[in-house]
Amino acid sequence: MIINASVPSESFCDSPLWDRGLLLNSSYPALTECFQQTLLVYAPCVWLWFAGAVHVRYVLARVTHVPVPDSVVNIIKIVLCLLLAALCLTQGIVRAETKHRHHLPVPVAHYLATTLLTVTYVFAAVLTRISRKALIVSPCVLFMFWLVSLVAYIVPFYTAIMDQKTENTHFILVCSTFATLCVQLILNCCGESSLRQSRYLQSDKPPSPEGFASFPSKITFHWMNSLIYRGFKRTLTLTDIWDLPPQYKGQAVIAKFQHTFDKLCRSNKRNSDATTVASKSKPEKATSEKTPLLPKSSSRSSQAPMMARSSSRPEARERLPSTGDSPERTKPQPKKPLSLFRCLVKAFYFELLVSSLIRVVGDCVQFANPALLNSLIQYLENKERYPGWFGYTLVAGFFVVTFITSICLNQNLYHVNNIGMKIKTALVATVYRKALNMSNEGRRQYTSGAIVNFMAVDCQKMQTVTTQVWVLLAAPLQISLAFYFLNDKLGASFLVGVGIIILLIPVNIKISIAARQYQAQQLVLKDQRLKMISEVLGGMKVIKLSAWEESFYKRVTEIRDEEVRCLKKVALFTTITVFTWICSPILVTMGTLLTYTFVSEKGYLDPATAFVSMSLFNILKQPINQLPECISELVQSHVSLKRLGNFLSCEELNPSDICRDAEDGVALCMKNGTLSWDRSLPPALSRINLEVRERQLVAVVGPVGAGKSSLLSAFLGEMRKLKGNVWVRGSVAYVPQQAWIQNRPLRDCVLFDSPMDYKRYRKIVRSCALKPDIETFPAGDLTEIGEKGINLSGGQKLRVSLARAVYQDCDVYLLDDPLSAVDSHVGKHIFRKVISASGLLKNKTRVMVTHGIHWLPMCDSIVVMDQGHIVQTGTYEQLLKHDGPFAQYLKTHLRQDTDDLDPEIQKILGQMHVRVEGITSDGMTSADEDDFRIKKKSSRPRERAAHASGKGGHPGDSDQGRQLVQEERTQTGRIKGFVLKEILRAFGVGAAVIAVMHLLLYNVMGIAANIWLSRWTDDSLLRNVSLAGTAAYSERTLMYVGVFAALGVLQSILTFLFVGTIYVKMISASRHLHANMLNNILHQPMIFFDTNPLGRILNRFSRDVDAVDGSMARLVRMFAMQVFTVVSVLCVITYSTPVFVAAAIPMTIIYYLVQMFYIPSSRQLRRNESVSRSPMYSHFSETINGAASIRAFGVGSRFQKESERLVDQNNCFFYGFVSASRWLRIRLELLGNLIVVFAALFAVLTDDVSGSIAGLSVSHALQVTAILTKMIQNSTQLESNIISVERLVEYIKLPQEPPWVIKNTRPPAPWPTKGLIRYNKYSTRYRPGLDLVLHSITCTVHCGEKVGIVGRTGAGKSSLSLSIFRLLEAAEGSITIDNINIATIGLHDLRSRLTILPQDPVLFSGSLRFNLDPLYKYTDTDVWASLEQAKLKDFVHRQPQGLLCEVDEGGQNLSVGQRQLVCLARALLRRTQLRVLDC
Repeated sequence: MIINASVPSESFCDSPLWDRGLLLNSSYPALTECFQQTLLVYAPCVWLWFAGAVHVRYVLARVTHVPVPDSVVNIIKIVLCLLLAALCLTQGIVRAETKHRHHLPVPVAHYLATTLLTVTYVFAAVLTRISRKALIVSPCVLFMFWLVSLVAYIVPFYTAIMDQKTENTHFILVCSTFATLCVQLILNCCGESSLRQSRYLQSDKPPSPEGFASFPSKITFHWMNSLIYRGFKRTLTLTDIWDLPPQYKGQAVIAKFQHTFDKLCRSNKRNSDATTVASKSKPEKATSEKTPLLPKSSSRSSQAPMMARSSSRPEARERLPSTGDSPERTKPQPKKPLSLFRCLVKAFYFELLVSSLIRVVGDCVQFANPALLNSLIQYLENKERYPGWFGYTLVAGFFVVTFITSICLNQNLYHVNNIGMKIKTALVATVYRKALNMSNEGRRQYTSGAIVNFMAVDCQKMQTVTTQVWVLLAAPLQISLAFYFLNDKLGASFLVGVGIIILLIPVNIKISIAARQYQAQQLVLKDQRLKMISEVLGGMKVIKLSAWEESFYKRVTEIRDEEVRCLKKVALFTTITVFTWICSPILVTMGTLLTYTFVSEKGYLDPATAFVSMSLFNILKQPINQLPECISELVQSHVSLKRLGNFLSCEELNPSDICRDAEDGVALCMKNGTLSWDRSLPPALSRINLEVRERQLVAVVGPVGAGKSSLLSAFLGEMRKLKGNVWVRGSVAYVPQQAWIQNRPLRDCVLFDSPMDYKRYRKIVRSCALKPDIETFPAGDLTEIGEKGINLSGGQKLRVSLARAVYQDCDVYLLDDPLSAVDSHVGKHIFRKVISASGLLKNKTRVMVTHGIHWLPMCDSIVVMDQGHIVQTGTYEQLLKHDGPFAQYLKTHLRQDTDDLDPEIQKILGQMHVRVEGITSDGMTSADEDDFRIKKKSSRPRERAAHASGKGGHPGDSDQGRQLVQEERTQTGRIKGFVLKEILRAFGVGAAVIAVMHLLLYNVMGIAANIWLSRWTDDSLLRNVSLAGTAAYSERTLMYVGVFAALGVLQSILTFLFVGTIYVKMISASRHLHANMLNNILHQPMIFFDTNPLGRILNRFSRDVDAVDGSMARLVRMFAMQVFTVVSVLCVITYSTPVFVAAAIPMTIIYYLVQMFYIPSSRQLRRNESVSRSPMYSHFSETINGAASIRAFGVGSRFQKESERLVDQNNCFFYGFVSASRWLRIRLELLGNLIVVFAALFAVLTDDVSGSIAGLSVSHALQVTAILTKMIQNSTQLESNIISVERLVEYIKLPQEPPWVIKNTRPPAPWPTKGLIRYNKYSTRYRPGLDLVLHSITCTVHCGEKVGIVGRTGAGKSSLSLSIFRLLEAAEGSITIDNINIATIGLHDLRSRLTILPQDPVLFSGSLRFNLDPLYKYTDTDVWASLEQAKLKDFVHRQPQGLLCEVDEGGQNLSVGQRQLVCLARALLRRTQLRVLDC
């Protein structure tokens, strides 16, 4: 049959365009000359001109000014392009001359083809040249052009060979052109490493080879070979990993997203401002930092509620939003959450669209396989009607289609994974920036644990869901195309399958809605759990000293149990969803084929109809199976997106609250300032009027809770300005009351990334009294400081904080009680050398909050505060001229014991006492005076020695002393057997066996159903359609139908049992692993927490536990089903064509070898990716804790860049892992494609294979590529999740501290009754490998004695006191209490009988009652008595909830003084014979 072109081919060509008879009646695929000169020429040319135009625009945007050297390869490419143009032109002239010589007309198509090809080759030369200028090695446009040109030219080439009439000149030209095209394609397959330096001039890491790899190398991931080989030979480290390509780096990604995000924020703010009306309320009584704890005679009557935000909280917040002259109190308006989804779409829609379109192309191409299968069955049924080459062409067609599909799918997955990485990078940076700029209201709403959870879990979920986005576009298209072709094959019968799917949709929608609700609840509970774990880890020293581990274990476990209940409900809904979607292909196939059997005219299911339909159903199964996973991910991501949107919508500090244009000579100024920590609470500062001149030293004094620290925070912009104006002139340095110390060497802590000036640095160190401490450190000032300054004393931390501020050389210094934690002689040294008029800061403006009244005579001005008001200002002499608040304040403090103060300071205080007594009258009773003589810890803390590594060691031990926090240990090699055993034990051996049996039977039923279908279609009786309607025909049909339906029903039941077992038991396994890890962490010695950052431990409880909670069940289920399916397919193909075994064995060996070559690199990349998350979390937590200091110093951008660097470092491993996964997948899918090829080839070569058997074999082989694809993907994800389990098991298996209770040696109930302590040649060290910190101590503390331990910093004072609690175990010797060796009894039996008052006040979120008595051992009467002794009873009485009033995380809603008094009350509540005061 001849099909002509739309115009008569004779007027354009000299032959028809298409001749089917010529094609099928030739010994080779013969095509007409018109076809060769039109379609085979136009296809590559049209591609290059259309795609080339887009490429030119892209190239012009990327042209770099960096000189790019020419290369030999590039020059050869251009020369070959011009040579091809010449050959084409010559060939056209020769062909035309030959036609003229034979008096034949030359068709128009010949001239057009010659001209078009010649010009196109020249255009290819131009594109080659300009692409190199843009550093593009092997453009996709050119490679595809050369590939299509070569493939198209094969027809003229073999035609010239087969046609005996071909002239020699023409033959030579054809062969030359073909050879040149081959060389050109080979050159375009090669990369050019000479571009490496040009592309990465700014990089200090080895660049990714992807940037200078050729296009074939990119699509096959050949550029990953070197890294895979390196990982196979040895363990990969950070130095082995390439730098991220520029487009994936945080700098580029964040800038793009931040632009879109900021526009959305501005739009959201405009809409909010247009609809929000600020509601005014009457001014309320001002609240101070906290309610004063002095007698009423010295304070105002108004009392603040306990939950008012403490201004003494030592965090100054950076600049953030507020309005100018707002009402004093405004009711908070609910802020509309940001549409983060819209922001993400705007920023990344184009990349996601392109990657999804690549996937769509691959999904569409795979529908050619059923058509090829139909042709193969027709060919095998009627071999005599087809030429010999036809079957082999079909086999080649199977390979080409499956290979193109594989390329498209891998490119899609590679790009969506990298887009997901970019989205996570952008979101993490945005969360980080928000956490750095949050207002106090936001910090109360979102705890540190919750914010870390946003980064660790919610941002990760957004990355994960990105890899599923393509399903939303591809799945409907695949389902629609499948239904279209099924309709073509089965007619109206396919509507049964459509109906089944439509019925399942509303069921799954309802299930998804219910699952989403429980998912949201689970995430809230996860936040609470992580918050509690974070607090437990932060307060671990107090917990251990008080033997409270079991109480906190119970609290965390209660939250975890609630979380597990939600997870089990989600698992139940997920089981139902997965069951319906897995069963839907079975039900659709069964219902459609059965319906077709009964309603078709012939009543017979022939092989082509059955197995082509089966092939279409297998394609349909892919999107249907992907939908539940996609829906599950979308549900989780919706919840995470909402949580992130709410968090990013919370209030930020307003930089406009602080004016920078103060008058000349004025450093700080506040006029009529009314400020609050929270709009919902009364103002903390009211009607403040204050002016501080440049170079002045101003002291701020007042009782506890007066608002002193709030005043400093107001100048830092940390508070919400309700009324008035605040001015600050110049740069600001801030020294908080609770020092914020980074985990880095001490020298870096002081420098704070400023340039080193050795002379100035040494002077500052000496002035801040750090030189003697540095001399005792093992590595001097290079000694690493642990997280939160764990290996420094309170005084050392404060002095490091002060030295850091002094080194920054700012204009204004805000000092929040900087001398509170140092001894009097050290304080005198620091004041004179640093703060005073003769100190380093003499030319700076200094505002100092202080309780040290002996410094006041040396200050230029004094500000007296009470209840959030300034009650007096003036010089020391002015304020002492009359009896006022200042005089009363001095009188109160002068009555305290001063025996242990520096003699010079005692002299100053004596002079002050005489003057104060002269202007005040003493109306107090002796009882009142006794009350004032109580030594409050907040008034005069003493410096203590650090309890962590290295501080008491010797300089010789520099290597260990220098690095306190060791690098996180990374496992190497295969997943260890004990890890798999732990998983199996947690899951349950019996449950695992039952699940495997269910899956095995499910696959047996599937194999049986397919073999039964092949026999059904091959039944000789049913083939005889003339017998249709007879009893035998109907009976045989019903038999086949009944068995086929029964097998389908059994498959459905077994699926439900298998899926349910996996999901429910995996949640139980996760609960078991979490409980064991938490229990073992609480059993760790204190040195473990000193040497492991909080973020590292939290990483286990957040990301790793989440991996087991959320992904493990799905991955185990999918991987197990895919492994069994591959085995089933191989069994079916071998059953159909036994000769396939000859090909299957070597392919299996190759498959195994490739996997073994890949696995070491993949495993190590995943491990390193997990390990590299810990520094991210640690830095994040450190930033949250020190946000106020970071903002005060104005170094927020620097910390953001450091966060970007850590995220990029983590992404380097993820990028390598994703690329390695694609490297493996493309190669294993090639093996899967070969399985299809061999199955089809053996069917063609074997003479006795029927259409049914061939259809059964090939239709199953076509599943292999898709199944291998998913199996590889899930196997890598499963291994990465098992690495998470490995990390959990690592902490579960950590060696524990000594037992809490030893039953055989428990001390008697009232022990100790006397408190007699004996040290007998006692020696100890902080950890193995360090020198002794206590040497052969022998002493006795008799009953009832009060013993003071004194000594210089690092002398071992704290070590001696902590040894009683066995925080340090004896290296030799012993300690006995009441004649019982404390080493022989349990830790809880020891610590629960002793009491310690630590220097750092540690409180936990929860009720005040819980903070005083976590074990609930004491009655309320006892608790109230301890509060009365600590002078807190009146304060607690005023709280609406009394003892049940809530304490924020870390006690942030209490002043530092109140926190210390709560700790005092807690110590007084434990009525023990032995008490240790760590002052």
